[in-house]
Amino acid sequence: MTILGIDPGIANCGWALVERTKNKHRNKYKLLDHGCTKTLPKTEEGIRLYEIKLDLDLLIDKCTGICTEKVFFSRNVTSAMSTAKVIGTAQIIAARHNLPFFEVRPNQIKESIGCDRTADKKQMIKRVNKMFKTELKNQHTVDAIAIAITAIKMIEEQDA
Repeated sequence: MTILGIDPGIANCGWALVERTKNKHRNKYKLLDHGCTKTLPKTEEGIRLYEIKLDLDLLIDKCTGICTEKVFFSRNVTSAMSTAKVIGTAQIIAARHNLPFFEVRPNQIKESIGCDRTADKKQMIKRVNKMFKTELKNQHTVDAIAIAITAIKMIEEQDA
């Protein structure tokens, strides 16, 4: 199983392909690809969404499902709307390719990588880097990796 995890943001959209592999002794995650699509703030929103779509389209043939973070906003409505549009773009890509689409809550994401619910971004970055023996610094990419892991665990729980 390979999940495309997406940290939905219109300025910085993190993405990661994470595969669940099994060997004789234990289950393991393999980070296949990761990155962050950055768009320019003065560019028209439709073009920004299209740029994100183009980058995600390059990864779609390598995954068996797509997952985004379920985002809650209370203050910045403009930011919430743009983020919701990125999530909608991911949903359209999943539907077009007949792939399952999942959304996971921030607390689920933290717990799935072994952090507690109060973990901050630095703690999450440290934990993901330890899991994959990497030195990633981009929080959006790290969030996307954690989102993919959360989806894999969620699917396994449903199948059990």
